[in-house]
Amino acid sequence: RCTIEPKKVGIAFEALVHVSMRPDVPEWHDRFVEALQQWPEVVAAQIVTGGSNYVLTVRARDLDHYSDFVINHLHRATGVMSINSSIVLATLKRDGSLLDLVDQSTAG
Repeated sequence: RCTIEPKKVGIAFEALVHVSMRPDVPEWHDRFVEALQQWPEVVAAQIVTGGSNYVLTVRARDLDHYSDFVINHLHRATGVMSINSSIVLATLKRDGSLLDLVDQSTAG
C-alpha cells in the first residue's frame, strides 16, 4: 500500500462536512450517493446518526478550490438541504491498525 502525503502533491486543505438532506425529495439517498461518485474531492463518506445524514471528508488544493466545490457541486446536489463544514487544522492520528483491535477482542 502506498501512502501519499497530500501537501506534497498540492492538496493542503481538508474539511469534515456534515450534510443534511430534504426527506421530501424522491430518492434523495440514491441520487446523493450517485453524485458522490463523481466528486474526486470527497475522499470518504459515511452515513451517520444525529443532526445530519452524512459526514464527508473533503480534500482540496486550497480554500478557493473547496469553496468552488461547495458552491458548484455540493450545494447543487439534488436534495441537499444544508451543509456544515469543519476545517481540519491538524490531524493528530490517522491509519490506526485494525489488527490492534482484533488482538484486543481476542485477548480476554
